[in-house]
Amino acid sequence: MRYALIVFWFLIVFHSACRAQSQQNYEKLISVNGTELYVKVMGEGEALMVLHGGPGFNHDYFLPYLTPLAKHFRLILFDQRGMGRSSTNLDSTSFSIDYLVDDIEALRTELDLDAIHLLAHSWGGKLAMKYAIRYPASLKSLILSNTVAPSSEFNEATFAAFSKLNERQNLEELNAILDKIRGGNREVGVFEKFTKLNFRPMFYDTSRVHELTLNFSQTYFETQSLLSLLPPPNQRENLFPDLASVDVPVLIIRGELEPTPIQSDQKLVDTFPDARLINFSKAGHFPFIERPQAFKDSLTEFINKVEAGR
Repeated sequence: MRYALIVFWFLIVFHSACRAQSQQNYEKLISVNGTELYVKVMGEGEALMVLHGGPGFNHDYFLPYLTPLAKHFRLILFDQRGMGRSSTNLDSTSFSIDYLVDDIEALRTELDLDAIHLLAHSWGGKLAMKYAIRYPASLKSLILSNTVAPSSEFNEATFAAFSKLNERQNLEELNAILDKIRGGNREVGVFEKFTKLNFRPMFYDTSRVHELTLNFSQTYFETQSLLSLLPPPNQRENLFPDLASVDVPVLIIRGELEPTPIQSDQKLVDTFPDARLINFSKAGHFPFIERPQAFKDSLTEFINKVEAGR
């Protein structure tokens, strides 16, 4: 009888632990701001929300590299409106930069989060900076990794850097895939491989491009149609004046082979009231892939200091 009771209580405790774990870690579609976003939540602790780049990508390329952060924080990744596994049932009245920015706040509210730490990569940096301007009270800190420039003044320097990096490209392999696309190939996998190889020169070790997991979904072409509604990448409004009033700690991260010029990141440091810059050696546009431990340690140290009020 005693043995049976022990087993009974063990099963109750085990079931409760599994239930708590499932509540902490999940991925599903969540209705937010008039659409459905695909959300992945891991870990517990202070909320760290992550914005992917593109536009048109999804959160998959952060994995497994950011997964260790879930040991320290409640890590929230999601596919932005009209992208990845989120709903593409949108049109010109429901797809814009403003919607993408407001979705961040709507998701924060839906998940019942207090002020968040926000990590954004590449093009996602534009959304994060606009979010910081629009919703400053919802933010504890801002981390910009390899962010696009917040104005058009660095367009020429960025283009020159891209051109220089492309000297490292294997054009024969890239052009072979491009010929398939020009020939009318509509396989999502072909476009995924072409996109991945375009990033190859932006890796310090170009062979590591194959560690970049894009996982384009079957709605890829619907997403591309929606992206045509956004302003062209080279048309960038000047966010610098408004960023000067964003009074939260800011960490700016880049790799030494990042094509966005370091002058842009340095101007961000000089603009924000409280900001610092880390420039990782032996890394490019994806430092969390090439320098995962250093990336994790730098980000964790930064957030812990913010939480400690230092």
